[in-house]
Amino acid sequence: MSDQSSAKRLPDLRHASWNFWWLVFDGFVFAFGFTFISPSSILPVFVARLTPIDLLAGAVPAIDFVGLALPQILGARWAARSARRGGRKRFVLIAAGIGRIPMLAPIVATAVYGDTEPGIALASLLIGLGLFRLSEGIVLPAYFDIVGAVVPPPRRARYFALQQASGAVGGVASAFGARWLLANLPFPWGFVTCFALGTFFVSFVLVVFAQVKEPEPDDPAWAGEGETEKVGEVVSHPRWWRDLAQVISSDATFRLLLVGRSLAALASMAPAYYAVSAVRRLGASDADGATFGAVMLASSLTGTLLWGEVAGRYRHTVLVPVGASLGASEARRLDRSLLTGIPVRGP
Repeated sequence: MSDQSSAKRLPDLRHASWNFWWLVFDGFVFAFGFTFISPSSILPVFVARLTPIDLLAGAVPAIDFVGLALPQILGARWAARSARRGGRKRFVLIAAGIGRIPMLAPIVATAVYGDTEPGIALASLLIGLGLFRLSEGIVLPAYFDIVGAVVPPPRRARYFALQQASGAVGGVASAFGARWLLANLPFPWGFVTCFALGTFFVSFVLVVFAQVKEPEPDDPAWAGEGETEKVGEVVSHPRWWRDLAQVISSDATFRLLLVGRSLAALASMAPAYYAVSAVRRLGASDADGATFGAVMLASSLTGTLLWGEVAGRYRHTVLVPVGASLGASEARRLDRSLLTGIPVRGP
């Protein structure tokens, strides 16, 4: 009897390989599509064509980050509500699908008003992007619940490495595709086509994700270390907020992580300003903005492979400050170059 009970408590791994490769492909398709509407390169250049206010270019990555990060607080609670048979995956597909609809607005508005009413095109872009990323933030906890359940722990490092690498490759490919479109189609049709392709592929990725086979709600794969409530249990609002406050107040390392993430959000606005500065001060074209995105993705892929190997030999608490210091140093050199218009070499 005890043997049967033990057997029932083992996670169901029959679909582990199937889910593994579909999730890797999921990352590739999303990155391929999202690069067509990159908040750090293509969208800031588009905003620069619509308004002389540079601050709005920085608003694009800010909307992207805040829209993705803050809703996860509510998304984690809603993910618990959806934890029943097929619940998490259905929640992700429905909520994310609804979130894609607002991205149709900048496509239509740019096509109709891009030349004549730039304010309408700009507003539609900021609102559409904000609602899209809001939906992504809401579903993200449930999405990673599923990833954690269907990808066995021994394969997770390989999964994240393959997903990030394939996503970077897909992003570089679509960045060069965007460059061709922006170089060969007149304004605003190059951007209209990029927005349409980006929206199509970030919507198609839901078809890819739908192929993942979600475990049964009582499968031990859902269980995590230190869980205090049953799988699928909906905690009351007061208790939920108390638990959240307790975690923040009692865990100094977690508080430092939150501060670091907030600073990273501020830093994420920098590439957008670099792109706009290149357009306004250095005469860069719309297509150059896509090239900028390709270079960032390629360098990110190279850095991930390089620093991942270094991280295997040294502590991450050493690696992260060193990497941040190198990035800040090069950013300062780049700032001097853009201020003078002359490439800066040497210290």
